[in-house]
Amino acid sequence: MGNFILNSNITLWNWEVLPTGGKLHRVFIEGVNYQGIKTAYLRGIALSAGDSVSVVIPRDANTSKPYAVYAEWLKLPDKSTHWTLSDFTYIAQGDVETAAETIAALEKEVRPVKVTSFDWRSLPGLASWKLVCK
Repeated sequence: MGNFILNSNITLWNWEVLPTGGKLHRVFIEGVNYQGIKTAYLRGIALSAGDSVSVVIPRDANTSKPYAVYAEWLKLPDKSTHWTLSDFTYIAQGDVETAAETIAALEKEVRPVKVTSFDWRSLPGLASWKLVCK
């Protein structure tokens, strides 16, 4: 593999929208790069600040389930067999077990970050998903 600094493991939850509400699907991923980022912007005399998280998941990271593109994941009869990335993906650092069954319960109990953008990078030896979360 390339020059990734693999400093963490993550737990990722996908939210499946159902007619009766929804369902969380969990996957544990070992060997990722997880970086908390603090930002501050000065605009005139106003200062705004924020926190975000950058996560890089190498293609060959150790996952308990295979990846599926979101459009294909939606077609799976049993979505718990794969993981995906979408606007309904949440992440926490470490191996997190929870009984939460809704996003609200997950946010209250675990305080995960939500994936706000992601892209696939196919550089030789560095193929990976790059995620930005808030």
